[in-house]
Amino acid sequence: VIPPYNGFGTEEDSLRSCTGGLNPPPPKKDLQKMRDKNGVILRFNAQLVSDKADDATRRFVIQFFMEDDTIAIREPPVQNSGVMGGNFLRRQTMKHENGSYYAAKDMYVGNIVDIVGHQFLLLNADEYSYKLMECDDRTFPFSDFTRLHETLTSKYNGIKSYFITNYDGPGMIDQDGLAKCCVSLGLELNTQELITIWRKLDKKGKGRVAFTKLLKLASEDAFSS
Repeated sequence: VIPPYNGFGTEEDSLRSCTGGLNPPPPKKDLQKMRDKNGVILRFNAQLVSDKADDATRRFVIQFFMEDDTIAIREPPVQNSGVMGGNFLRRQTMKHENGSYYAAKDMYVGNIVDIVGHQFLLLNADEYSYKLMECDDRTFPFSDFTRLHETLTSKYNGIKSYFITNYDGPGMIDQDGLAKCCVSLGLELNTQELITIWRKLDKKGKGRVAFTKLLKLASEDAFSS
């Protein structure tokens, strides 16, 4: 009988130690993937999904290593909070509750990942990760701007009507304003999809843009954006 995984080492190590005798064989690796994705790391800032008041200010950096689908988590120290920080999870593969392994497609802003009994909400990613996801829309469909552009184009008249009704004066919007517009049009976009659109609108990172930029974006060719 194979004992339950005790949290020490990886689950594969534990299983091999129970079934492989004194000299268990090394785990199988996708060598081609390891060569192609060597050094490619997604990085996300995350917070605990928790009712505990002490967890409200805690932040984590979750790294996903594309070469072998491993995850590492560290907690930066927080000044004057008593949070010392350090490594929360050493690099290893992790499973969903259904037994499947976490993969690159699971890593997107707004998703909640369940790791070692803790739930982490992915808050945002670094610039490198955003660009990588936007260049690989087959792996990261929520960063597929071509698809999102088609959705915006189909709602052009609705977008125009929304801003005529809701905006006056300088007519500036932020990312929250974009989200409200999409909700009013019946578009069920997740946080990663909204970020993908917003990054096209706010290329200079000012935080606010004229709503006419959204109209222009929805009316022009995706490849000219």
